[in-house]
Amino acid sequence: MATTVADALALQTVKYTNVAAAGLLIFDYCITFGDEVLWTIGRRWGIPSFMFIMSRYAPFIGATMTAYAGVKSRQGENCIPFNNISNAAHFVGIIGSEVLLLLRTYIFWECSKKFLAVMVPFSVLFSIMAVVFGVAPIPFGIPGSSPACILEGSRSSTLPYGVLLLYELAAHFIGIIASEGHMLLRTYIFWSCNRKFLAVMLPFSLVASILAVVLDTAPISFSTQEVLPPCVLEGSRTSTLPYGVLLLYELVLMALTIFKRYRKYQNLHSSAVKALYRDGVLYMICITLMSIANVVVIAALPMAYSELLNTPQMVIHSVLASRILFNLQDATENRMQETNHLSLSSPYFELRSGIEGVDV
Repeated sequence: MATTVADALALQTVKYTNVAAAGLLIFDYCITFGDEVLWTIGRRWGIPSFMFIMSRYAPFIGATMTAYAGVKSRQGENCIPFNNISNAAHFVGIIGSEVLLLLRTYIFWECSKKFLAVMVPFSVLFSIMAVVFGVAPIPFGIPGSSPACILEGSRSSTLPYGVLLLYELAAHFIGIIASEGHMLLRTYIFWSCNRKFLAVMLPFSLVASILAVVLDTAPISFSTQEVLPPCVLEGSRTSTLPYGVLLLYELVLMALTIFKRYRKYQNLHSSAVKALYRDGVLYMICITLMSIANVVVIAALPMAYSELLNTPQMVIHSVLASRILFNLQDATENRMQETNHLSLSSPYFELRSGIEGVDV
């Protein structure tokens, strides 16, 4: 709770950061709207399309509400309902982005059924963990908890991010053991839309997403004393839990992509494959660094800084996920001129994605 000059300054910095992130989201939308029109016009709706809409537009709701919480004085109000809606919008956007990554990874693995069979349960499991960490109060018996109406988190917030980090590290280590891997959607494409890959990664993504949502919407209290704070842009330590889960999940996808890239497509010079790999790795690096930064900020810095990277995290997911799709679309426009054994526009994938080719 902001009771000192230092805390007040920290909260002001948090407000500026979140509002700036919202501005970045709007700017990116304006310069990529044309690509979105080209990508969506005349397309049949399917899972990739819905996930794209979620990752593209849900962040606007979350960013707007967070910005409002930062500039509006709401002392004495019950901010829990407002915060729950804001958190939901944040997670919907992130979940949409993560599912797109999973699908891309699935395709990168040639739509392997084995990959799907493993990753779907894996995703579901981590999603559940993230949710449980966020909603189930875990009494750690140490100071650091913060009320719901303050733009500040608690130490327990690191749990969701920790789970996510574990998920990503698990995938990362699997990738190292198996020779590296990468992200979900691009990996899905790289796996030739393998059903097994999708069956595994979808549940895995779902679980990790649910866990992250629960962990973030219902912060775990590190203190045995419950306090109803004023409406301040401040969170609790428990906010780290969802980010940790997300981090782990993303590391897994990155490992899978890298593994497939060097095992099967090392000598392939397809522009589509290069786009899938390049964008996927770039996305994973950026989002992983952001997740790590979020965990560190919430766990180590004063609670007044707990919401510093709240909106930036969501915006990074939305912006990069969208650009990956747009870049992939550009790379595959001339796929008919290339000699590529990877069929990114197979009827099989088109049937299940609801869109054509690699337009996922």
